[in-house]
Amino acid sequence: MWSTAGTLTSRTQTDTTTHTVPYATSGQTRTWTYDYGTAGLLTSVNGPLAGTGDTVSYTYDTAGYVQTITNEVGQVTTVNTVNNRGQPTLVTDPNGVKTALSYDPLGRLLTVTVDSLGTASVTTMTYDGIGQITKITQADGSWQSFTYDNARRLTTVTNNVGETTNYVRDAMGGATSITRKKADASTTFARTQTFDELGRLLKAIGAGTGSASSTWGFGYDKTDNLVAVTDPRSNLYNYGFDALNRLISETNEDSDVVQVARNGVDAITS
Repeated sequence: MWSTAGTLTSRTQTDTTTHTVPYATSGQTRTWTYDYGTAGLLTSVNGPLAGTGDTVSYTYDTAGYVQTITNEVGQVTTVNTVNNRGQPTLVTDPNGVKTALSYDPLGRLLTVTVDSLGTASVTTMTYDGIGQITKITQADGSWQSFTYDNARRLTTVTNNVGETTNYVRDAMGGATSITRKKADASTTFARTQTFDELGRLLKAIGAGTGSASSTWGFGYDKTDNLVAVTDPRSNLYNYGFDALNRLISETNEDSDVVQVARNGVDAITS
């Protein structure tokens, strides 16, 4: 539902399935409601549970940037400062841990400094000329570097101890081959993968050093939920979902069925 100002005020999901196993869910609904301040800024989201026990609320500074986020249990995350782009430069989490963030002139994240109990740890990022991240360095000096093909798809990951992971991709971007090698160029893992026309993984064949090659198979429903897995021993595992794409049943290789019941906010109740 939308207001006359064009803001979303409520959203309702309705279950239209007809199954009865493990239980009937047809007709069940979940509704979220949204409230806004005078400037049209979102101030709260009230989830499907009765009452306000699953409400997330927001406050803003005079420039309209988020200042606080209060979660469902009353924990507050504070955006202490922002830069002239509105990007957060200092954030305090509910436990009092402060995180400082810095950016380059193009607005790309450069450093993340986490100060917990007076001890600061800094993670840094570097980029290439077209904005692809090329290196991440952790506070302890360890790092990972990244290379890409002309289509901006990840092709290589290298770390500070000389290990390298290489990816070969199909026209859709799916990784059809993954190979991991140590600094001495010995292979520690190799896998080949096939995908369907929608880019979903259908088969994975691979093994680590000293392991026999193993084949996994995967099947999906029309909404891309993973509904079937075949392991290297040809055991079949099936998964059932309701119309809201929530897992409601698991069937193992012995046809034992585990039924999953959920409440209005997706928490498993049995």
